Amino acid sequence: MVGNKKSVDEPKPRTLWLAADAQDSRSEMVPFGWLLIEIDPPDKPPVVLENLIEQIGHSKPQWLETQWRRITALQEKLTQRKQQEEAQKQAKLAEQQAEREKQQRLAAMTEEERAIEELKIWFDQDQANNALTKQGRVPGRLAALITSAANWPKEARIELCNLAESIYRHLGMLKGKKGKERKASIQKLKECVLQ
Repeated sequence: MVGNKKSVDEPKPRTLWLAADAQDSRSEMVPFGWLLIEIDPPDKPPVVLENLIEQIGHSKPQWLETQWRRITALQEKLTQRKQQEEAQKQAKLAEQQAEREKQQRLAAMTEEERAIEELKIWFDQDQANNALTKQGRVPGRLAALITSAANWPKEARIELCNLAESIYRHLGMLKGKKGKERKASIQKLKECVLQ
């Protein structure tokens, strides 16, 4: 085992590393790590060097142009990303400001005004989401508000009556026997206002 042998300092290495152009070559081997330098005639540069200089000379403008296009494209992407992030940031700030204003407006309202505002918001949301149905939350909440609005202030009752007519008309709920009952409850609420 390698781990059990003690290391011994020897005056010279016991391993000789050799390198060759071919793996199975037994001749023309040189010690590994050595460098062979040959001197070409000074009147003519080596063919390999000539070819390399020629390739670099021809490809340099194309390479530079390619790199310039890549850098320009990356800069455009970075600018677009920054603009998108700034737009998102501004939209979020505007949304937060609108929400603060909405909360302030709701805080300043009476309980009845908040109930009507909530119903308007539900009506708008359900219309936008194609979720507005005759059995949905909007008609149910509206019926409950109409039932409890007899003691509301005059302005709130008028606003609720107008909203009720609009919602029921939109849903087609003012027709038939139930429609007559809804019209009657709205009319009764209006008459309370007139008294």
